[in-house]
Amino acid sequence: MENNKLKILFYTLFFIFLFLHLYLISSQRLYPFIDIPNHLTSANIYRFYGDAENDFINYYDIPSLLKSNMSHLFFTSMSVFPDVESGNKIFLCLYVLLLPLSLLFLIKYVKGNEWFSLSAFFLLYNFSCNWGFTDYIISIPLLIFFYITMCGYFEKGRIYFVIILVILSVLIFFVHFQTALLTGLIYTVCNIYKLIKETKDGFFSYRKAVKDILVFTVIFLPVFILMVISYSADSTGNEIPVFRFLTDYYKTEYFPDFPMRIASFFSEDGIHIFEDDKGAVFAAAASILIIFPVVLYIILKLKRKSETVKNLKTDFIKITCLICLICFLVLPNNLPGQAMVYQRFSVFALLFLAVLGSIYFQNLKMKNFNKNIIIKSYTVIIILYTVLYFLLWCGYLKEFDRENKELTEEFFNITEPGAKLSGLIFERNFRRSPVYIHFQSYYNIWKKGIISTCLTDYRFTSIRRKVSYDLLPSYNEWVGLVRDYNNEYSNMDYLLVRNGSETKIEGFEIVKHTNKWYLYKNKK
Repeated sequence: MENNKLKILFYTLFFIFLFLHLYLISSQRLYPFIDIPNHLTSANIYRFYGDAENDFINYYDIPSLLKSNMSHLFFTSMSVFPDVESGNKIFLCLYVLLLPLSLLFLIKYVKGNEWFSLSAFFLLYNFSCNWGFTDYIISIPLLIFFYITMCGYFEKGRIYFVIILVILSVLIFFVHFQTALLTGLIYTVCNIYKLIKETKDGFFSYRKAVKDILVFTVIFLPVFILMVISYSADSTGNEIPVFRFLTDYYKTEYFPDFPMRIASFFSEDGIHIFEDDKGAVFAAAASILIIFPVVLYIILKLKRKSETVKNLKTDFIKITCLICLICFLVLPNNLPGQAMVYQRFSVFALLFLAVLGSIYFQNLKMKNFNKNIIIKSYTVIIILYTVLYFLLWCGYLKEFDRENKELTEEFFNITEPGAKLSGLIFERNFRRSPVYIHFQSYYNIWKKGIISTCLTDYRFTSIRRKVSYDLLPSYNEWVGLVRDYNNEYSNMDYLLVRNGSETKIEGFEIVKHTNKWYLYKNKK
């Protein structure tokens, strides 16, 4: 009876938190996720490319779309939505819905403690979400669903699992290249481990080994072909050779930066929520809360006060945790044409550590500790922290909306059709996050105007420039930090400037101002 009451309480709280976060995301007007404006611009250009009412076709080019990282563009540009912002809102709601549910399904599958699925709410607004890596964040629950299906195939060997795995692997490729690589790595290592274990237990057969190789080929050969096509299409031939880049990186940067890397594992997923270092403490507390059960189990086991939990499902979880941790600890910060590589793996490591902790707590065999007191106390702490997490993020998002309530489509109404605009974002931060660096994109999103944007110059992008840099200058997203402004926008019609006070810009005059936003017009 008590277990039934606890289950009812758990599911009630779980779906209350899920609804609250869905409401929070769906009610937000502008999102403080750094690259969101870039992704919306891509979708906007793709959706309205060639329309007579805009000049997109004269300034931008859309190369082959047979590539990865395209899920957000395809979804938000669908004509079923009135505009790309509406599509983006639904896309983010899908992410908020799927991440907690996928973790819950995985914990139920491995027969862990369901309360641990609340930790998904700690990780909703993780490093990749804060940076607006929209395709990457939607790939997180997809990888978890792939993992559940993989375990189902290893356990039962049914052909329908293989069909689902093929579909999911191809889908994950189109969602995000990096996650597709991680998916293949997890499957490969888990499959090899299973074969080794079967050999030790005397169940190995060459026929089964050949079958496993064939199944692996069926699942991942299409993805491998797509990766080769995509990578070749995106290659510009101007990149530093990867081997040389990595050699220099590990010789000069890796070890000096390693302590900061370790600290970021605990603090990066929420460090920006406060103006000061309280954000790092807040994020670290969530990470420690997730890791604590695993550490407790290891301590008790070393002291011989807890029995070993060992089965194939648990072994696969441990392998996946180890893979994600190694990726986080070993991979570089950047690669040629790719930024922020290792940081993206912390969310996977923490999610699978939460699953591992749920298994250990469910199967603790304590000799000198009161198991029920520890589990109930931990559960109460998880619930309280989930409430705190929601309240803090609610405050963060709503304050961001209030700060920018006057930056609307009407702000750009004085611009004439066909006008070109760039941005000078001198004050780029909201609290500790540079969320404003791509806000010139809203001129494109709201008015279908021509903007200078980093999109046209990234290696892995769906939008390329069609004109010279003289006609459409390269966008300086880190103005004043990486390099100063040197009149490179002198041929632009308008400038969107964010600064605490008026700034004199040669050749331009202020025509509109609200809060810290200034619209400058070219005097020519």
